[in-house]
Formats: sequence, C-alpha cells, structure tokens
Amino acid sequence: MHITGNCGRAPMPLACSLAVAILWTLGVTCPASQPEPDRPAWDIVKGDMVTRWAKDVSPTNALPDYPRPMMQRNQWKNLNGLWQFALRSAEQTRRPESFDSHILVPFCVESALSGIKKTVHETDRLWYRRTFEVPQAWQ
Repeated sequence: MHITGNCGRAPMPLACSLAVAILWTLGVTCPASQPEPDRPAWDIVKGDMVTRWAKDVSPTNALPDYPRPMMQRNQWKNLNGLWQFALRSAEQTRRPESFDSHILVPFCVESALSGIKKTVHETDRLWYRRTFEVPQAWQ
C-alpha cells in the first residue's frame, strides 16, 4: 500500500480523513524509508531550547504508545516515525515527483523534533509520504 497525504492549510477532504482514521484503527506495518547515503534521514534541529528528554527521541521511538489506551485494539501498528516530506507552493495540487527530506511524525513541521522546523504559510502546501505493508491477517 502507498499513502501520499496532502497537508496544506485547507481542510482535509472527508474521504481523506476517513482513510486516515481507518488506517489508524486497523493499524499497518511500515518499513522505514531509506536515508540518503550522504546525510542522515533525521536529526533534531539544533539551536533551540529543548527539554532534557529531547535527546531520547529517535525515529524508532517517536511516541510509541497507543493514542487512546481506553480504545486499544489487539491489532494495530503505530505509524509514527520517519515519513518523506516536501514543502511546495499551495498552487501545486498534484503530488510532487520527489520529496526533499524526512520528517519525524508525530511532531509538527514547526517543531525542532520534527527535524524540519520551518514556518508554514497559507501559500504553502505540505506533502507527507510513507509506504507500508498491510499484514495478510488484517485484510
């Protein structure tokens, strides 16, 4: 399965919101995308004041807990971790052919922990992409 998300400032269409909710509910497995050989896929943005726990954050442990423990299901997979990321003009409505970097989900793009730390404006559109396999037992 392949997911490409459009995270512009405009509201997410209902079908897209439903798809995200269903995938989150069902859970999925997802291999991490491969980093480019000449630079790490993710690193905290330096220069910010961060908590003493920030040093413990990594792509393999980004908020690993079930989001709503009272509603936990037996079969679920956390999608937090590295996603491919692109920042484009809001006028670009088609999926980008290439993604510039990686972002650590669930941290927002403005956060140092995301690895991006950029301000997003109304004239910008964010794109996230990650591929994963749905376990046969879940289909």
